Amino acid sequence: MALRPPAHSLPPCPVHVLPYTTNATPAGAHPSQTSTRSTLRSGTDTERWIRIDYSARLSPARIRSRIKTITRATGRAPLGVDYLQLMQTDQRTARQSPYERVTEISRELKILAADTGAVLIALAQLNRGPEQRQDKKPAVSDLRDSGALEQDADAIILLHREDYYEPESGRAGETDLIVARHRNGPTATVTVAHQFHYSRLRDMSAAEEPCPARKHDSGA
Repeated sequence: MALRPPAHSLPPCPVHVLPYTTNATPAGAHPSQTSTRSTLRSGTDTERWIRIDYSARLSPARIRSRIKTITRATGRAPLGVDYLQLMQTDQRTARQSPYERVTEISRELKILAADTGAVLIALAQLNRGPEQRQDKKPAVSDLRDSGALEQDADAIILLHREDYYEPESGRAGETDLIVARHRNGPTATVTVAHQFHYSRLRDMSAAEEPCPARKHDSGA
């Protein structure tokens, strides 16, 4: 569920977990009118489809409806929300503060995941806390608008790049994935290589592998 600008304003290579091929959007079609579908191929013949929904004003109730539709068509699949603070509540009110809105959305997404068994990955913005500290590493308390995100999440992974703040850092090209909360396991920091020219993060041991080639479906 992408609540930010549509595909034509995003990097051209958004998914690089596995080699994949892309079914291109038909000429003249607006991203909000069609799904962007990418085939992920592992070492086997298994294919998986990524569906990107650009519908505006998504709420937990609308996401629940979409989960039911996708589950009937393809079985249970992970769901991502980009990003949580842009969502609408099911009971919108003009007097609802950002704190109240995000708290309600966080609770409803938690219930939705429990009811449907869906793996729900929600991106969230941080406040300006890290910018104001000497140590720029983010903490769960930096999550913007509501402490409910920290309480409701089973896991929280924060991203940190030292070279963003110090371009001459000896850690240029590295991103820390800080597992700051893990309800059923340990916390840790995992360092990966960022390759923004490919729009991807890679395991450090695989960082030298080339970007997988994409083949566009001609529709023939």
